[in-house]
Formats: sequence, structure tokens, C-alpha cells
Amino acid sequence: MLSQLAYSAVGKHQRLARFFYQQLAYFSISPYRSLTHYELLGLQKDCSQTDVRDAFVRLSKEWHPDKQSQDVAESQHNKFIELNTAYSVLSKPQSRAFYDAQLRASERGYYEVYGSYRVYTDAPKERVVHRHPSSYENHEGGNDTGRGYYGLSFIKEKLPNSTVVSIVLAFFFVGCVAHFYIAQVTSNYYKNAAERRSRVLAQSYSEVRKRALDSDRHAQLRDFQQELDQQTGTSLSNEQMHLRNKKFLQSLTETAT
Repeated sequence: MLSQLAYSAVGKHQRLARFFYQQLAYFSISPYRSLTHYELLGLQKDCSQTDVRDAFVRLSKEWHPDKQSQDVAESQHNKFIELNTAYSVLSKPQSRAFYDAQLRASERGYYEVYGSYRVYTDAPKERVVHRHPSSYENHEGGNDTGRGYYGLSFIKEKLPNSTVVSIVLAFFFVGCVAHFYIAQVTSNYYKNAAERRSRVLAQSYSEVRKRALDSDRHAQLRDFQQELDQQTGTSLSNEQMHLRNKKFLQSLTETAT
């Protein structure tokens, strides 16, 4: 627990120090300033920390307000403040490195401070195109025009929002129509299959019922003939038997209907 608190405190201190150095360098660099910190101290950019300290000590003795007359002290006051600011920035390696980066950037016509991007130009405002150095186009692969927008090689430029919305709605409509068509075809298929099974079952039932009825009629006719022969004790000819069976079947049919 204590180690976590200590780590958090150190990280917070580092962030505050970094923010302070960045803000200090920001207010120390201005496109309207005639002298840089190095020029103010009379030094080159590749000077050592010892050179910075010696120049500050020497100039602070010359420009200190207490060593000037009343009229000169008022005019030298701002210069003495600038001298202290220059030494505060250049005496620390981290703030000096950040300041050097700002100087290099300002020589190219822009500088970036704590995430902000500034451009100085005389061009009309409507002709200025703002593009941050961290944008995708400035990184490796940012100019890969063969890939196209939206990951599609055949789309070479960004489409208007109305076109994108229209394409999305068109895909949505086509998807709904396709879904409805597939559902309708599937429903008709299962409906027709059920009707075919129903017809087959009905036909099978009719055939079985017909065979059952025929079998039952023949059995009844046989039993009736045997009973009649036993009662009369005589046997009929084939023609007479056929005629009698025909009449008997007709009577059974009329009875069944």
C-alpha cells in the first residue's frame, strides 16, 4: 500500500514538473520575440550548462536593478526578468531540451506546445488547411492511396454522409426483402410437403378401407351360401350361384349406403 502511494506521488510530481517546464517554455517562445534565451545570454545553442551559469551570473550583476540608477532601473527591470526566465529554462536539462525542440519547430513556421498545434502564415483564413503532425497522413502508410477509403480499394475518396446513409439503407432494404423471400419459400416448401403427405395417407386409407369392405362382403357371402346350402340340402349351378351372389352384393351395397 505504501509503495503504491509513493509511486503515485512520484508520478504526480513528474507530471507537474513536465507541465511546468512545458508552460514555461511556451511563454518563453514567441514569434514576436527578437531574442531567444541563448541570444539573450550571448551563448550558442551547443553551449554547456557551465556556460549558461557563468553567463547568467555575469549578466545578472550588470542588469540587477539595485545596481542601476532610478531611471535605468525601471527600463532594465523587464530585461532582468527575461534573464531569470532564460536561466530557469536553460539550466534544467529537461526544460532546455523542450525549449530547443520549440526553437527547431519555430524555424519551420510552426511549433507544438502541450498538445496544441500553431501555424503562422499570411495566407487568407479560408485558404488555410489545418493538419496536425500526428495525423494519419503524416505517418508511415498514411499516403497509401491504393487501400482506399473504408478499406475498399475501389473507393478512392471519402463519400458524402448522405451517400453513406443511402447505401446503408439500401443494404437494409435488400436484406429485409431477401429475408422475407427466404421465409416465404421455406413456408411454401413445408406446406406443400405436408399436403403431399396428407394426400398419400388419405389414398392409403381409402385403399385399406376398400380392401377391408371387400373382404368383409366376400366373407358374408360365403357364410350365407353355406348356411343356405345346409338348409335346402341342394347345390346350385354356377350361373345360379353367380346370380344369387350379385343380388346379395347389391342388397349389401344398398344397405351400406
